[in-house]
Amino acid sequence: MGSPLIELSKYPSWDAWFATKTRTFRHSLRSARRRLALGGTPRFREVSAAEAPKFIDWLFATKQAWLERKGQTGHWIWDPFVCDFYKLALGKPGSGVLGFSRDVDGRPIAGAISLVCASRMEFYIVTYDPTFAAVSPGNLLIEDLVRWCMPRKLDFDFRLTGAPYKDRWIDQVEPYVYYDVACTWRGVTTVMGRQAVYSWQALKGGAKQRLLQVLRRMRRR
Repeated sequence: MGSPLIELSKYPSWDAWFATKTRTFRHSLRSARRRLALGGTPRFREVSAAEAPKFIDWLFATKQAWLERKGQTGHWIWDPFVCDFYKLALGKPGSGVLGFSRDVDGRPIAGAISLVCASRMEFYIVTYDPTFAAVSPGNLLIEDLVRWCMPRKLDFDFRLTGAPYKDRWIDQVEPYVYYDVACTWRGVTTVMGRQAVYSWQALKGGAKQRLLQVLRRMRRR
């Protein structure tokens, strides 16, 4: 199990890190940003504690709609206590819970709740308005967040599990180890099932990372 990571702290500037990415990737972000600007006035901002209730309502409702379209219901994102917690914590000094919004003409089109500590930002809850899908609002929001992290010398942690969109951004996968301990015979069956799934995921993930490394070396030639 690993956490995809952009190790921004080892680069002196955004430009230095961005130059390590492929030309196609850099062009896609610049093109999306230009197309977004054609539809209105774009703005990236940190959400204040006073704005938290309204922002959290929008973010959770938009995320729930996305999950419903994918047929995924019963997720913790529907828990009203979770929603209330983030309304109270977001933007409060010392909480480490920050909200960010990418707006067009004052209307949020993508947003994120991130967890921030002294050394990194964790990409926690993110969503976007599907009517803006053509201009890649999720990718633009990630770019905004990475730019925000750079002068603060914060690494950008995509959190556990991989995904194709993460692979385009990351520098490495930080390994994590945790343990399942079976206390009953029924638990043994459950743990063995989980281990089989984890082993298969690790096998697929390792093959994917090796392929990406080969492709990156080929592009740099």
